[in-house]
Amino acid sequence: MMRRLLPASLILLMIMSGALTAGEALKPADFLPAKLVPATNNSLSDGQGGSWQFDNSGAIDGNTFNNLNMMIIDQRSQFNAQAQAQQSADGSELVLTSVVQSGNGNGGVTIIRRARSMPKAGAVRWVDIVHNTGTAPVSTTLTYRSYFNWGGLQLVGENGPFVPGPLAAKDGAVVVLAQANGGGRDIVLGLCSPRSKLKPTVMVNNNQVMVSWTLTIPAGRAVALVHCMSERPSGVATPATLRGVLKPWRQAAFVADLAPGLRHLIANTGGAGGTAPGSDDAGLASAIPEALVEARGDDSDLLALGAGTRLRGDAASGDLAVTVAEQRHRIPWNEVMALAGGAAPRVFLRDGAVLTGVDPEAACTFALATGQTISLNAARVGWLLRRPQAGEGLPPGEVLVETADHQRLVGRPGSSRLHCAMVWGSLELRLEDIAILAPAESGGSQISLRDGSHFTAFCSGGTIAIETRLTGTRRIDMASVIGLIGERKASADETREPEIQRAPWLQLIGGQVLAGTIDLPELHLRLEGNRLPVPPAQIRRLTNLIDEVEGWQPRQPRVRLELWTGDVIEGLIEEVLIPMRSAGGRLLVPASDLIEAQVPTPVIAPATRARIAELVALLGERDWAKREAAVKSLVHLGEVVRLDVDEALRTATDPEIKARLEQVMQELK
Repeated sequence: MMRRLLPASLILLMIMSGALTAGEALKPADFLPAKLVPATNNSLSDGQGGSWQFDNSGAIDGNTFNNLNMMIIDQRSQFNAQAQAQQSADGSELVLTSVVQSGNGNGGVTIIRRARSMPKAGAVRWVDIVHNTGTAPVSTTLTYRSYFNWGGLQLVGENGPFVPGPLAAKDGAVVVLAQANGGGRDIVLGLCSPRSKLKPTVMVNNNQVMVSWTLTIPAGRAVALVHCMSERPSGVATPATLRGVLKPWRQAAFVADLAPGLRHLIANTGGAGGTAPGSDDAGLASAIPEALVEARGDDSDLLALGAGTRLRGDAASGDLAVTVAEQRHRIPWNEVMALAGGAAPRVFLRDGAVLTGVDPEAACTFALATGQTISLNAARVGWLLRRPQAGEGLPPGEVLVETADHQRLVGRPGSSRLHCAMVWGSLELRLEDIAILAPAESGGSQISLRDGSHFTAFCSGGTIAIETRLTGTRRIDMASVIGLIGERKASADETREPEIQRAPWLQLIGGQVLAGTIDLPELHLRLEGNRLPVPPAQIRRLTNLIDEVEGWQPRQPRVRLELWTGDVIEGLIEEVLIPMRSAGGRLLVPASDLIEAQVPTPVIAPATRARIAELVALLGERDWAKREAAVKSLVHLGEVVRLDVDEALRTATDPEIKARLEQVMQELK
């Protein structure tokens, strides 16, 4: 087991406001099933042939895994129930409770684990509730560990190959593939909504999968995480099949049995209010109260006045006068998604922009279904939410920049570049390279790039410029930027898999992942007194063999190289510093900071490609011995032949050649 705990890129959640308002008491009814009795049956089933025993830690054991979903608190204490397990009256749900010390020593937290058989949805569902019972905020890390009965685990994400680190932007689930030739079943783990703002870090170490969350919870408040699993026949990881598995997990019915108070505490869905892990509900701008978003209808506008008045009808107004950077602009009413009143009114636009400087005297009317009309101005409106329209959201080719003065600006990026300083060097990034930029827990910015990279850096660069549709060119001091969402590609490109799935990538210490290559002609390994040069292009996978007992990491670490030829090499890296080239520049990385590197597609030399073509042609020889020899030679070359053989298989018309090519592909598996 890996005992060295890397400073992982975990996600910070500040539950500073939510469904429960300050001072509101938390009630047991919000956390627990309506009726509980002492547990007499600790078995759980997913309704798909999987049946397991639920133990006192809230984990389950099966034929191919042990302690699946075991919770570790603050990387030191295992969750264990402090009383007998209880169950719901119908026996479908088990409940465990434990009181533990918080991560920062400010007090205690009560953790309740609920596990329920959901046969109609084809899953077992966990609801883990963390309640801060102390008088000060607490920070705690929850790591869910699952142990499988074989090593070298292979995982895939919801939209393609799995990349260790924070869960990919459009992923809400991972699949642990069945052991090759083991006759087992795939394990599907539903972790969160693909659009959740809170996502876990997922790491793999030999036979172990680790899913980590970091939560900061104010005094007296609670947060809940919902996740689920199922065993399915091998092959479920194909996108179409997996979508069918996940669909019932992403409907409101999946959490409909939970009390409303608990549904509003769920943090890893698309938003509060009871959508399940993986919900596709996009929601509106996060500054709009969730309760109002839920109350807004599809065929009417909503006017909120005071704490309890909610009216539906039709809002009307002329263009809104808005002062931006000392210039007065007019916002067409059909561009307005919401209006927040008060002394300093704000307008929320349908493209995601949020502007302050609304004229408080701007007039609007609200016509009720009864025929009555209310006349208002922007200062007295409370909240006004307009009915949804097609095409809401960030337009293709534009970016959204959030600033410290609570404005969100949307427009086309200029030629600005961000200077991003990292511990290994600096990168110069174009705005169009960036998918998401957000504040990092430890300072600086957490950055996700369109090529799949995600890392922490300190950004500078003077000013950035964007061309907005309604307020002209805006120049923004980088020091005032607190977040950025990069341009969305046109719909035809949205189905493409992330570049990092095809391009080489490296995982560095701290959960940093960069699409890029080792910028050396050769790496050199020392083994048993020998010095062995290895071109990086020949490496399929590099794994840092971190000491599993003490976590000690030398300057020249021991690594394992899996080559595209099928060969495996273990030895000490001779290079102390390894240059790597990524989007925006070149970094110099200590060898001890390199955790893993992969080249998903082999780099094939022209001579090798010519040899592959020659062997493929021999598959059609009249001489049986030559055909057999060609098959063996192709298999001996290893994974480097896969793409060429696959292409030949698609175009082959001769039944004998096609059968031989299929034989090669089968043996490569």
